[in-house]
Amino acid sequence: MTPRTAERLTVDGPAGPIEVVHNVPAAPLSGVALIAHPHPLQGGTLDNKVVQTLAKTFFALGYAAVRFNFRGVGNSAGTFADGIAFVNRIAKAADARNHHPDIDIRYTKITCMLSTHDAGGITTADLELAEEIEKAAAKS
Repeated sequence: MTPRTAERLTVDGPAGPIEVVHNVPAAPLSGVALIAHPHPLQGGTLDNKVVQTLAKTFFALGYAAVRFNFRGVGNSAGTFADGIAFVNRIAKAADARNHHPDIDIRYTKITCMLSTHDAGGITTADLELAEEIEKAAAKS
């Protein structure tokens, strides 16, 4: 794997561009290796030494090595703060309805779970809040 075998590009994502580098061997492919980097607060990027070593190893084994930068890293759009702002918009809509989702926040992912526990499933209140979450996501 050399810089000549690398193609660095930007892929459009739903919240902005994602920086991607891929190396494809000339021989028939053995498969595709998607390699994620360590947490950015510990120096993780698609150019991290561990990520580079994994990419070189897979490339040598005949795999296309695909690396990407998570949101807010390198040339990938977005920030962790953007995600928190999104959660704050959800919280405001939830407080207005006195109906609160379960929210799980990770560095690159936010998951909202809606259900009305005392009703044992999905209700109109859940569907209405889901619409507000979609509107909040469109602003992200």
